[in-house]
Amino acid sequence: MVEYQEAHSISRLIGPPPGYMGNDEGGQLTEAVRQKPHSVVLFDEVENAHKNLWSLLLPMLDEGHLTDTKSVRVDFTNTIIIMTSNIGQQFILEGYREARQMAEGAVAPLAHFNKDKNSLEKFALAKAGAAAAAAAAANSQEAKDKKPSAAQAVSKKKNEQWNLGNSPKEVLAKMRQKVMQEVLGYFKPQVIGRMTKIVIFEPLTDSAMRGVLDLMFTHLTKELKKRGITLVVSDSAKGFILERAWSHKFGGRRMAKYIEKYVTAKIAPLILSAKLKRGHKAELKRAPNQPNQLNLIICEEDENGGCVPGTKHGRVLVVQAAKAAVADGEEEDPMI
Repeated sequence: MVEYQEAHSISRLIGPPPGYMGNDEGGQLTEAVRQKPHSVVLFDEVENAHKNLWSLLLPMLDEGHLTDTKSVRVDFTNTIIIMTSNIGQQFILEGYREARQMAEGAVAPLAHFNKDKNSLEKFALAKAGAAAAAAAAANSQEAKDKKPSAAQAVSKKKNEQWNLGNSPKEVLAKMRQKVMQEVLGYFKPQVIGRMTKIVIFEPLTDSAMRGVLDLMFTHLTKELKKRGITLVVSDSAKGFILERAWSHKFGGRRMAKYIEKYVTAKIAPLILSAKLKRGHKAELKRAPNQPNQLNLIICEEDENGGCVPGTKHGRVLVVQAAKAAVADGEEEDPMI
């Protein structure tokens, strides 16, 4: 919806006003649905559109129809309306990360017995465990008046920020509350009231990103196939790229840039110099004894899809260490 950031651009959905160029063509939205009434209508990243969009779309969401500038009433009752947004994505990423770590035991809530209150008191994070144990053992007034340690202060601040629960389920419930606060801050109540359901999607997993990576290589594979060259991307090569390019924050576009920079741009000179040509097979593969090295193995392809004996040779495409984990409070580098 980036095309509809300006207030005047919203009118293109139902058509330009009478007297303006293109008025006889109808609206981009209304005309498309009029011709194909049984459609799925996707509004992608709606937060990028001007807020006048919702005043225009309220009749569609409420009564199931829109009237274009030619006074033609277009029926939307047989359509499925889907709107996507990145609103609250920072809470989604952080919430699922906390829940995943808690499920794996990396972040485990602790508790200690308070003799004065005769009850268990919970601590936010396992990293404050040492300080928690010391505080539980000290039952004197002097210990109670003592200034909290740095670990306890960090734990308290993070717990107040996220209001962590006892389980990953509670963490995700708190995350949803924060996301919904962001949603309510952007959409007017009358718009939310006309939505059937709001679904929060979890971040893509590594296995899902391997599927995305396969799709990204599809175009390059097809282009090379037109030149009579077979490209094979091994699982080890996919793992190599994911370790260096995949980012929950910046998504799949970063992987696309990595492939363009370190694979496509390295293969192109080989084709121009005829070192990679029709009848060749090229396989992307991580070096067996060099985990930080990605090779391109080239050979003449036989009729069974294998390599003709004595024709195989390799070229180094990338020598690069895996992306380091980003510590809490640090910003991830958006570039590769």
